[in-house]
Amino acid sequence: EEQLEKAVKSAEATGDPAAIAEAKAVRDAAKADIDKAKADADAAVAAADTALAKATDLGKGVSDTVVKQTDDALQNADKLINDAKSSGDKAAAEAALKAAQDALAKAKAELELMKSLYGENSPQAQAAQDKVNRAEAQVAAAQALLVEQPKVGERFVVADQTYEVLTVPASGNCSATLVKANNAKTVVVPETVAYKGRTFEVNEINTKAFYKNTKKVTLGANVDTIDKQAFKGSKVKTVILKTKDLTKKGVKGSLKGSKVTTVKVKVGAKKANQKFVKKYKKIFTKKIAGKKVTVK
Repeated sequence: EEQLEKAVKSAEATGDPAAIAEAKAVRDAAKADIDKAKADADAAVAAADTALAKATDLGKGVSDTVVKQTDDALQNADKLINDAKSSGDKAAAEAALKAAQDALAKAKAELELMKSLYGENSPQAQAAQDKVNRAEAQVAAAQALLVEQPKVGERFVVADQTYEVLTVPASGNCSATLVKANNAKTVVVPETVAYKGRTFEVNEINTKAFYKNTKKVTLGANVDTIDKQAFKGSKVKTVILKTKDLTKKGVKGSLKGSKVTTVKVKVGAKKANQKFVKKYKKIFTKKIAGKKVTVK
């Protein structure tokens, strides 16, 4: 526009009416074109803003629907998993797995939508990622239900040692008794063993649990019962205790018929050991455990 005005002034300086008229006509026509272009641009911007607003509203509506569908799927999977745990039914576990897989697919779809609408690092995307993590955990939980569960009384072998299932709760750790240790001079009874996807706390030592060859035994931190004559038939002279759970009832008759002479307490730090030496001196007596031994 500035150049057009300069052209008009130049024509006026010549004093030629025709030149002046032509310059003004060109200026006016150009201004009209510029005004029209501005109006068209403003209209285009307004139309784009309207379209964006509609798209945002549409996207929000879609995302709200997707969020609800994912939440419903997650809740359904939780319910079916809990039902399957309670019933122990294989068909129920299969239904739970299918529901969990459906929830995972919906959670992943929600995550991609939120990333596209709000950005990869947005709170919405993070919330969707949390749902993906939850759904993955549900799938794992449902798959675990399809693994054959151990049964009370069932025997199994880990590291050449035979155990028997005592308890199988719906969740948490199971418990087992050591039926027969391995045929080594030194035997360690672990705190836990794994079987059929479950963790078993070794709580009990069975009668005659050790071979003739064994001379030293360490009992893990979860042992609370040593059956009568547990060491009979073996050459065990030293028993190391890492457990704090033994009671008079739990050791009654346990040393009867054995060659055990020493019970060493190693439950933790020095003070803890001293505390439990005092406790175990009162229960590892001839009257209770079936034989007089040195507790230290």
